[in-house]
Amino acid sequence: MGRNRDLTKTLLERVTVQEAKINIIGFYPLHLAATFLDGVTSCSCNIFGELLSASYGLDSMQEIRDLYINDLDHTVLDSLMISILKSHTSTTPGAVDHRLRFQKNFAGEEVDICGRWDADSDCFRHLLLHFGGIVPKSWKHKFCHTSAQTICHCIYLIRTSPFRLNTPSGIFLRHCSECGLKMQLQPLHTLVMTAFQLASCGCPSDGCRIARAIAPSSSLRSR
Repeated sequence: MGRNRDLTKTLLERVTVQEAKINIIGFYPLHLAATFLDGVTSCSCNIFGELLSASYGLDSMQEIRDLYINDLDHTVLDSLMISILKSHTSTTPGAVDHRLRFQKNFAGEEVDICGRWDADSDCFRHLLLHFGGIVPKSWKHKFCHTSAQTICHCIYLIRTSPFRLNTPSGIFLRHCSECGLKMQLQPLHTLVMTAFQLASCGCPSDGCRIARAIAPSSSLRSR
């Protein structure tokens, strides 16, 4: 969350030693890293990589699943898509997940993925003091190269890890009004829905930009 690579590496060395027996899976560290990404500082992606490297020693597929899917049933890839939406669109949390419909803002909005502001910025401190920390759409901007590069790098890191990118998505869920059947998206569908949100609630041409930027550089199918 603090985007301090050296501190993160030190803490990981402490909790991953066998004698420590400290389980950090319940904190969902990969989701935290995805939520507080800052593409301007290289340490942000490197922290994501450090956390993935620490997961290579997991003993079971269940542990891997528990680390990749959080308490909302969102995958790490879902969290990366949400990081795009919270910085580049007016999409509400409820539009992404019905269970978040009472939230006014996404987690991690105090850090812009493109580095335009963070929790220490004077502008955000003023926003927090007078407006409850809800980032206005006027602060947000077109899905840009910085954001695309950061997300693509993180997806590439996931592909080289024990995790599988074909895990069903936990966002944009819907249920059939007749039979109640859960309509759950696959990762590629989630990418399309993210592009749709960018096109409808973001800046012009965002939908095309995300499809070109992310889809060619990452296989969202089973390895």
